[in-house]
Amino acid sequence: MSVREAGVGDAVALAALMTELGYPSSPEQVLARLASLAGEDHVVLLAERGGEVVGAMHLHRAATLASGTIAEIMAFVVHEPVRGEGHGRALLEAADAWARRAGAGELWVRASVWRDKTHAFYAAQGFTMKKEQFVFVRPLRRR
Repeated sequence: MSVREAGVGDAVALAALMTELGYPSSPEQVLARLASLAGEDHVVLLAERGGEVVGAMHLHRAATLASGTIAEIMAFVVHEPVRGEGHGRALLEAADAWARRAGAGELWVRASVWRDKTHAFYAAQGFTMKKEQFVFVRPLRRR
C-alpha cells in the first residue's frame, strides 16, 4: 500500500473513483479539473495497492476570516471492495502531513447526512462534528 500525488496519467482511475463517490465524471472532465487545481493550495492524493489506484483524496488549503487557515477534504473515496484495508487511513495520514506543511490549523471534511458508515469512519479517525448545516447551490449563468 502506498500514497502518492495524482498526475494527468491518473484521469481514468480518478474518473472511475469520482463516479463511485456519486459524481459521474469522464476522464476528460477529470483532466480539466486537475488542470484547474494546479498550485500550492490543492493536492490530489492517491492510494495504491499493487500498482492499482484504489483511493483518492482532494485537499484544499483555504485562508478564512472565521477559522484561520484550514485544510478541507473536498473529495475522498476508497474503492468499495478494498474498504477496511487501511487505504483511507493512509490517505488521512498523508492529508494530515500535507495540511501541516500548508500551515493549516485544522483538517475539515463534510459528509452527506445519509453516509452513516462514513460518519463512523471519521469519528474513529479523531474527527468531531463541528456543526450541522445545509448546502445551498445557485447555478451561475455564463454571460
